[in-house]
Amino acid sequence: KNGHISHSSATAASLYFFETAYQFSSPLRRYPIHTLIEFDTTSNKPTPIATFTARPRQAPIRHKNSLYILTEDTQNGLNNIANLGYGSGSAIRRIDLDTGTETIILSGLITAFSVLKNGDIIYAKDTESGLASTLWRLNNDTTTLLGTASQRIGQILPYKSGLIVLARPETGSWD
Repeated sequence: KNGHISHSSATAASLYFFETAYQFSSPLRRYPIHTLIEFDTTSNKPTPIATFTARPRQAPIRHKNSLYILTEDTQNGLNNIANLGYGSGSAIRRIDLDTGTETIILSGLITAFSVLKNGDIIYAKDTESGLASTLWRLNNDTTTLLGTASQRIGQILPYKSGLIVLARPETGSWD
C-alpha cells in the first residue's frame, strides 16, 4: 500500500510482515519507517502492530500470544577501527499481542533466532571478528552456549527434535 513489504510469516489465521515507507525530514534527507503488520486472512484487514526505525532482520515469529522480531540498528562502542567504533547491533523484541507492550529480550551482535515450542529462544551471535558465530539457548533468564560455528549463521529453524541452521563463510554467499 504505502511501501515495500518484507520479512513475512504466517499462522493459520494471520499473515505478519513489515511494511517499509520513507519519511522525509528535509528535501534531501529521508529515513525508513518499518511498520509491523498483522493481516487477518478471514476479514482481509491489515492492522498495524508496532513501528520501528530499526530495520527488521528476519520474519516475525508468533509464539502463543506474542510476536518475536529481530531488529538491527547502528551502535557505537564496537571493537573496530575502520568504522570508528560504529557498526550494527541487533535486538530480539517480544510484542505482547494483548497489550501491545514491547520488551527487548536480548541485544548484541545477534544474527538470527528462533523460538522453540517450550518458549526457549535459540539465537546466533557473531563473534567479535564477524567471521564465525556462536549458538546460544535462552531459557527464562539463563543463557547456555550450545556451540561455535566456523561460519556466520543467518537463519535458524526448528525441525523435528533438532534445528536447521543456514550459514555461510565470510567470503561465500547464502545460496
